[in-house]
Amino acid sequence: MTTASLAIQNWVKIFNEKPEVSLDKLEPPPDSPTSQSYMGMSTFQIIKQDRLKKYWSVLGDCIEERKEFTFQCENEDEADELTILTWTLVFQIDDQWEVYLDSLIITAFPPQIGEEK
Repeated sequence: MTTASLAIQNWVKIFNEKPEVSLDKLEPPPDSPTSQSYMGMSTFQIIKQDRLKKYWSVLGDCIEERKEFTFQCENEDEADELTILTWTLVFQIDDQWEVYLDSLIITAFPPQIGEEK
């Protein structure tokens, strides 16, 4: 089983690597229902690397300590992407966090906090 800290370490390592193809040279995928994406996330980098690092630093601590997570996004695209990413990272069959997006603020509650509200 992957722990939250291991998952975060892997993601940070991935985002610190230099891409093989410059992001400005990538062509957008064709508009078709067969375009591949992960859980509806964009196939292009929408979130700046420094924002991802800040997001991981906050979310990682919240997952490890099982406390409420709140993150202020800069725009709607970032909010949509990070909401999907948050949900996929904290939701497990035996540990179902509640994730909400209110305007540009993402909030996630671990089960014991979410049940008390």
